[in-house]
Amino acid sequence: EEENKLYDRFRDRIIFPIRDNRGRIIAFGGRVMGDDKPKYLNSPETPVFHKSKELYGLYQARKSNRSLSRLLIVEGYMDVVALAQHQINWAAATLGTATSTEHLKRVFRHCPEVVFCFDGDDAGRKAATRALESALPVMEDGRQAKFLFLPQGEDPDSLVRKIGSHEFTRLVDQATPLETYLFDAQSEGLDTNSLDGKARLSTLAAPLIGKLPDGVFKELMMASLAERTGLTTDKLNSILKQHQPQPEPAPTSQQADFTPQPKRRPAQDQWQPPEITRNPALYAIGLLLHQPKAASQLESHPRLTDMTDTHSDLLHAMLELLQKRPDSTSAMLIGHWHGDTW
Repeated sequence: EEENKLYDRFRDRIIFPIRDNRGRIIAFGGRVMGDDKPKYLNSPETPVFHKSKELYGLYQARKSNRSLSRLLIVEGYMDVVALAQHQINWAAATLGTATSTEHLKRVFRHCPEVVFCFDGDDAGRKAATRALESALPVMEDGRQAKFLFLPQGEDPDSLVRKIGSHEFTRLVDQATPLETYLFDAQSEGLDTNSLDGKARLSTLAAPLIGKLPDGVFKELMMASLAERTGLTTDKLNSILKQHQPQPEPAPTSQQADFTPQPKRRPAQDQWQPPEITRNPALYAIGLLLHQPKAASQLESHPRLTDMTDTHSDLLHAMLELLQKRPDSTSAMLIGHWHGDTW
């Protein structure tokens, strides 16, 4: 901005187009070629692109498989590309974010099974825990989720090149089901043969199972927890209720009787709506965001040109930009100041 020059957002990066469900390019992602940070960089958020909802490669996976039976979720664009080069064309990647419930809602509209693929290190285990918590609310009957942990130091790109597509697919087939991973993860570090270990397992696992939608799968999970801990399902349900937020109690009739009533004002003192005063700079900024072409009418307005309040700097900067680039759109304005604070 100081020298009024432009630079390439994705300089020195390999650029990947990101497509929506209909195949339209809605954003780009760039992977660094050296050791610079961040490793992956996406287009800024726009009205049509939200990285917490999109998956790189989902459109191509659906296009390559008329009936998509499962989707492998990995962590990088290059993993998706490498797997596709080895005929594993049913993979997709998150865009630098943890797998969210919104991601999974979209996936389960197209296939009944999702397999999460993570590195075998501590970071991968933590990512798997977040994926588990995101998956539980959408695990309706008929849906399935699995967890695949790769050997230390390997990612899908390197591993599929080393062992080939057939062996990699076999590893995916042997991935850990959600129900097994949930109990194994919550049992880690506990002596489940002792009474204390079983009690702690019940208090850790019951709230997670409580996030599942009501149905057969949830009942089977509760029955499995009951079998592992020796507690009845009724006792587990009572534990579950203790971890659910309690609604605020409604006021009793006695409390209602003592609720002070507003005093009625005399007719001549009836309430009048307060006079609403708009900050002209903020109002003008909002107008420009909706109608950038209005800049030509605002530039010469005497009330705006002499303004010196806290928002005037941004307004004058917008007017100056629109004077140089009268064809700017709302999206271009938002993108120009994306991430700035005023």
